[in-house]
Amino acid sequence: MKKPQRPGDWRPCVASIPNGESPVPENQSPGEPTAAGALASRPEETQPSRPPEGLAAAASAHHDDRPRSRRLPKKILRPVILAALGGVLFIVALILYPSPSESPTPSYVTIETTSTVSVGIIGYQVSQVTPSIAKVVIEIILPTGVTYPPGEAPVLKLSLYLPPGTAFRTCPSDFCTLLGGNYYQWAETLDFSSETPGGGTSSGEAIATFFVRAHSFGYGTDGINASAAIPQVFYQGPGSPALEVAYFNATSADSYDWSAFPAEEVNANLAFWDEPLTSGVAPGRVAVGIDHASETRANNETFIAGALIGLAGGALLSAVQEALHANDNSAPENSPAA
Repeated sequence: MKKPQRPGDWRPCVASIPNGESPVPENQSPGEPTAAGALASRPEETQPSRPPEGLAAAASAHHDDRPRSRRLPKKILRPVILAALGGVLFIVALILYPSPSESPTPSYVTIETTSTVSVGIIGYQVSQVTPSIAKVVIEIILPTGVTYPPGEAPVLKLSLYLPPGTAFRTCPSDFCTLLGGNYYQWAETLDFSSETPGGGTSSGEAIATFFVRAHSFGYGTDGINASAAIPQVFYQGPGSPALEVAYFNATSADSYDWSAFPAEEVNANLAFWDEPLTSGVAPGRVAVGIDHASETRANNETFIAGALIGLAGGALLSAVQEALHANDNSAPENSPAA
């Protein structure tokens, strides 16, 4: 027996309909749309909504720009790094490159002495008392054991000629004269002192002291080469005195090789020469010393600085090339998507 349907249970099973169509409910009029038709007639409620065309285009453009914005800084960063590296290498090369400053070759003074007694030593000493004032001391020493000139011997005459362009600190008219060619001459007579002890013996001496306006008078150095001026001497008198030259302002004199004109003694602040006068004459000359360690170091620094300058130039040139070709491999703006 077929089970009767409950009131209101109007929806039959789909399998009972031969053609698979849903029957029209009993309480629905034929002209009224069904529920399925109502859903089909309102597609905006069943399909996802599309964004406006302007927003879609902006989103697409933003999506296309993102990969390019990631690539472009890398292409800019490379030339910037190369340019910075080149600048650093160039600065280091300038620091290492030795300065071309060279100390001028000092000029020598001229000493003239006249004596009627035998003289054993003519001493010439220079010390820098201030940066702009040099002290020059000239000693005339009698032979060993002679404390006084014999009998009524005349006094000693001494003249000192400065190099051109150099002046005495003061120039008294009684002693100092400006000669032609910007030469200054100082002339005076000297008296021997009673005696000078030394080495267990005594010798008479006469001393003259001068002050000269000059920086590093008679001695100069540039850190690699040092120069010391040996005075020119003219002696008129008996005997064959020796010329002793001492520079007490010779900074680091023991660091230099004086083999071209060997020094008798050198230390951190002294350079000393002892030379005989031949026929009463000693030619003026300049003794040159070389600091070989500083010379080697300067040559190495010059080589390294040159290599760094070459590397800096290469880095800067590469930076320019990278900057010019930064966008060569970038994708065209309207290229089709893969």
